[in-house]
Amino acid sequence: MNQTRRPKGSPGGTGGQYAPGLEHADMLPDLSDHDTRGPVFNPDMRAMLTDYAGEHADDYDMDAVEAAYRDMLDKQLHTMGVPAHMGADETLLWEDDDGSQWKSMPESQIIQAAADQVDLDAILQAHDDSVTTDAGEHYTRDQWDAVVNMMDPQIREQLHNTITPCSNQMFFDEYAKAHEAKYGQTWELAKPAPVW
Repeated sequence: MNQTRRPKGSPGGTGGQYAPGLEHADMLPDLSDHDTRGPVFNPDMRAMLTDYAGEHADDYDMDAVEAAYRDMLDKQLHTMGVPAHMGADETLLWEDDDGSQWKSMPESQIIQAAADQVDLDAILQAHDDSVTTDAGEHYTRDQWDAVVNMMDPQIREQLHNTITPCSNQMFFDEYAKAHEAKYGQTWELAKPAPVW
């Protein structure tokens, strides 16, 4: 995984509005307002996440990113003790887990407080399907099938049986090592300016 390439923005943001009557994991963000702290809630979760990932959005499994983000947001809200459903612009009143005090906050602030605790960079890194070679070549998620087709089938299957599940980056790196060990030369796609 390329550690120097980072998505723009940062987790969390400010403000927001939410669809009424949905469970928290389905509360959708609002792209109507951005600030330097990152994305804010909007009706199109995928657009917000894609915008956050920036020019490298095609490197990520965005279905998995969206599902993980919703899951982490829901877990954070559950940790905060927020009830399962909220109405639009509703101010919620709920009891702490231990029953010692009551909490009151507008629902948009509650969701925002939970979103500020979700590490979107970590979610994106966990679902980064791109590959960067030691020679500096970069293969996107969309190119992965073509990369796999350029692999020796025996080496590919042996690795598949021994190291998967793993990231595309790990599979690529391990394949390049095994290819060099078997053939005594660098695999074409691991070279600078490879010939497809």
